[in-house]
Amino acid sequence: MHTNSDGKSNIGVTFDDKEQHFAFDFEQAATSSPSLRLRQHTHYYYIIGTMMKRILIVLLAALPMLASAQQLAKKGRNADEIVPQGTDCVKAEGDLNKDGRSDLVIYAQPVLAIYFANASGVYEQWKQYDEVLPVDEEGDDFWIDLIITITDRGVLRIYVGSFASAGTSYNSNNTYLYRFQNGDFYKIGEEQHSQSRMTGEAETVSINYLTHKRQVVKENVFDETVKPKETWTNIAKQPLRKLGEDYMSE
Repeated sequence: MHTNSDGKSNIGVTFDDKEQHFAFDFEQAATSSPSLRLRQHTHYYYIIGTMMKRILIVLLAALPMLASAQQLAKKGRNADEIVPQGTDCVKAEGDLNKDGRSDLVIYAQPVLAIYFANASGVYEQWKQYDEVLPVDEEGDDFWIDLIITITDRGVLRIYVGSFASAGTSYNSNNTYLYRFQNGDFYKIGEEQHSQSRMTGEAETVSINYLTHKRQVVKENVFDETVKPKETWTNIAKQPLRKLGEDYMSE
């Protein structure tokens, strides 16, 4: 609340990116009719009530993600002991740190967590990453496809695809490859693929950060008579990026 140069005390309320001021001349209000004072106060409380309602809706929508982030157990003998009952998750098992024991990777949106197995066969959380992958929100027009695997060589492979039934004729997916070395997971490669559902034109870009090579393949998946066009280029040598430093989009 602040006072104008004319002596009126204003109450500022931020709503829909606009500041609305309700000027009350308290001396005039004291002598005004009860119905006028009632309308002024009713309008004010309506605005406040609407704001609080919208804030509550946002908080309620965020509760499932916050719960997932807080409820993953730090250790467990299997995924069922780590992920809360009833929580959807994507998981993969395989030897990530090459100690001969099968490790565990779990994604319970919006959290990606990596667990290393100890000598007793218990999975212990090594690290948790928040909001590094897109969240699949409920809807009929757009959805996310997420697949996590661990190769025989211990490479963590994260596939993120998307499909839109409206708004665009293109589908896309990206695959990210991470390897545990020097005490952390580093991105050693990625592949980006896009395709038109209307024309069949497709492009795949594959990048190997170990050999510093980039391959681009353009083709038409609807027309086998069109020969794929493949090009190779060198990329600049740069330090490998750690898992968690980049957002893995679809």
